Amino acid sequence: MLNSANRTSRMIDDLLDLTRTRFGDPTPVVREPMDLHPLCRQVVAELEELRSAGALEYTSTGGIHGEWDHDPVAQLFSNLVRNAIQQGAETDAIKITATGHTEEVVLSVHNTGTAIPHRVMTAISEPMIRITDEPHNAGLGLYIASQVALAHDGTLDAKSTEAAGATFTAHLPRR
Repeated sequence: MLNSANRTSRMIDDLLDLTRTRFGDPTPVVREPMDLHPLCRQVVAELEELRSAGALEYTSTGGIHGEWDHDPVAQLFSNLVRNAIQQGAETDAIKITATGHTEEVVLSVHNTGTAIPHRVMTAISEPMIRITDEPHNAGLGLYIASQVALAHDGTLDAKSTEAAGATFTAHLPRR
């Protein structure tokens, strides 16, 4: 019941975010100094229960601190990991990395499994684009992740091939 309530709450939040951005209001951010490592570890710990097999492998390199809005960045990261869980091969590990560079922090989530169709890849940051036909997938997670990245003056990239799987990468400038 708790999982169902959490899923419903996320869907409502996603719809509210969609409505706000569609009416021209950017995703609001209040930047504060923070270290992304505890946030990433927390999100991974929360989402591990969604996997019946295959691990969520999180690694961090370099300093991953900067000035971001905690809750929207947590939502961005959570949406990327959830997407990998939903799309990836059930028994393969999902590789999650946070890498600190001079001017930015890069959050990357990689899964193996079916390649994302080209028609979806070209519209990945549009609302209501769904990679699968799962009934509880509103097709808003990647759109909201891209809006959060944009609100922080960053970007969200996606790459997918049949051989390598899919990788979603958020580039977040430190300031």
